[in-house]
Amino acid sequence: MASTAACDIGGSLTLRLFARGGTVARAEIVSTRPVNAARVFVGEEISAVCARIGQIFSLCGVAQTVAALRAGEAALAITPAAGVEAGRDLARLAEMFTQTAMRLGLHWPRLLGL
Repeated sequence: MASTAACDIGGSLTLRLFARGGTVARAEIVSTRPVNAARVFVGEEISAVCARIGQIFSLCGVAQTVAALRAGEAALAITPAAGVEAGRDLARLAEMFTQTAMRLGLHWPRLLGL
């Protein structure tokens, strides 16, 4: 029997914060996002993963690459120079600006009736 229910291949991510006295007392993250895609990296060199991850997960590819670099460095106990981290942050911010501008350009004309 075929299912007619919509398939949410992106899953969801839920963050729950529990406050006490004006501060966060506890935080929970619940994820239903699929993790099978990450299996393509099993057995790969860390440098190869870092080089490819931004191409495979193209949404926020720079941020994905930065996250992979940081994870690889943490696994290898490498501390990058402050200038390297600053450059990564600048690249991430540039990507966020570019993707936001593209979205605005795609959607605002319709919303404004243009």
